[in-house]
Amino acid sequence: MKALFMISMILGAFGIPPRLSAQQGEATVPPPAAEASVADVSRRLAGVEARIRMSSGSQTELHLERLRLLYFLSVADEDFIPPALHQIDMLEEGGAGAPDLPGVLEAFGAAIEVVRGKHAFWPMSKVSHVRDGLKVLDALLARSPDLAEARYLRLLSCYYLPFFFGRGDTVTEDLEALSDLLLVRPPLMSWDAYDAVVDFVITRGELGGQRRSALAAAQEMARPGGGEVP
Repeated sequence: MKALFMISMILGAFGIPPRLSAQQGEATVPPPAAEASVADVSRRLAGVEARIRMSSGSQTELHLERLRLLYFLSVADEDFIPPALHQIDMLEEGGAGAPDLPGVLEAFGAAIEVVRGKHAFWPMSKVSHVRDGLKVLDALLARSPDLAEARYLRLLSCYYLPFFFGRGDTVTEDLEALSDLLLVRPPLMSWDAYDAVVDFVITRGELGGQRRSALAAAQEMARPGGGEVP
């Protein structure tokens, strides 16, 4: 379900005040929580964990899905941060064979550091966590600019930040880059995650009609039963 991967957007990403328009000085409030809820994501997490218990062989994709869900739940509840970090450790130890996996795990670790800013008590501590996490994401994308999931995590990490963080340029950059990178579903990105990211880019990006149509067509082709093997 695409809604499960939009919880970060719906919760205002990191609990820092809504993003302000530097031009208008007005708050841009996230859309109503109509698509997802913590309960939705929790149910999805329970289902993934059940599949992990029942499956055999390589479980990298299932554990990565679990990490995504724990990350989004951590935005609402900091108690999910330790299990999310533990899941990263497990994947680092047992996820060999996927070339993009180390970068994706580094991106999640950095995004979780930004989430710590949401839960920190002191304002300076909030800012410090956000800047530390974004520093890692920036460095990662400088090395691996085509890592789509890292782009999406940085986009979510920045989209609702107050304007004084000065992240408008990277938001625009990531939306534009994702509009190209998502023309093919990344190997490690589940259909649910891919569907949500494409929807976000189409809705939030300033795309031309041709680019928007191409991305929507790619999304349809990647849909299970739509032409690509899920």
